Formats: sequence, structure tokens, C-alpha cells
Amino acid sequence: MQERGISKLFKPQTYFFVTGFVIVLSVLVFVGQPVVARKMDDWRLLPRPERLTELYFTDYRQLPTAEQFDTAQTITFTVHNLEHQTTTYHYTLTAQSEDDKVEHSIGGGDFALAHDDFVTTSKPVTLPNLTGRVIVKVDLQYQGIAFGGDAPTDQKQSIHYWTATDKKPDQKEADLEGA
Repeated sequence: MQERGISKLFKPQTYFFVTGFVIVLSVLVFVGQPVVARKMDDWRLLPRPERLTELYFTDYRQLPTAEQFDTAQTITFTVHNLEHQTTTYHYTLTAQSEDDKVEHSIGGGDFALAHDDFVTTSKPVTLPNLTGRVIVKVDLQYQGIAFGGDAPTDQKQSIHYWTATDKKPDQKEADLEGA
């Protein structure tokens, strides 16, 4: 009797049914895969690329330590785009003395980078008439997707270094010293 039950499994109709079921199931999985993948991405179950921009002084060991305020110096920095999209960057260079509350603009510019590209910018600048220790800063602004976000937002980064300047005396100060 068992032989008779087993022979039912090997009938041509059973093969046709099983083969058809496998084909239909395969088509449904293939067609439904993007829908399932989108839903899993919405639920944050799939890994997402980490988006970031690197901003750094190209050679931090060669930063100016003391400058005369009216002499030119070169600021060299690098931006590396890892945002997984082409991104436009805007940078500004500023200087501010320790006792001054106002930032003085000393340069700026714009550039666009594709993913995994980088640019090294060397910008000659002249420090304003400031005394003592001066902070020289590079501010970077761009549209990027923040960690955990879905839409681009304004992103900002900055780097800076301290230097000292030798202020030339004003004419009044020179007159007082000479008297």
C-alpha cells in the first residue's frame, strides 16, 4: 500500500504543480524584491552609506606661527567629498584677535566636488591690523545629508589655528613714542 501512495507523488500532474509553484514563487520574489528592499530601507534595516566631508589643513606642521600683519601668508587646506553625491562647497577665511569680538574676512571661494574627489586649496591672505594672538579660521558650508537624515540640510565645518602678529604702530603711537 505504501508503494501506491508513493506512486501518487511521482505523477506528471504533481511535477507540473510543483514546477509551476516554484516558477510563480520565483517571479513574485524577483518582482517584489524592490518593494521589499524599499520597505526595509524605510525601516532602516539595510545599511546606509556614511556621508561625510573631510576638512583639514594639508600640512598642519607648516602653519605660520608669527607674522607681520601686513605681510602675505598662504593658507593651505584640503576638502575630501565622501557625501556619495556631487557637492558644492563655499569657504570663507577669517581672522580675529584674542581681544577683538569681530571676525575680519580675509578670503573665500566656491568649488564643486564629485564623490570621493578632493581639492587642495592654497590661498594667499594678508592678516588685518590685529595685535597679539590671532585665530585664523577656515569655515566650510555645503548641502549634505546629516547622519540619520533623509534630505539635504545646511552643513558647516571649520578648522583654525592660532598665530601671533606684530602690529605696526599707528601714526599717533609713533608720534607719542618719538616725543
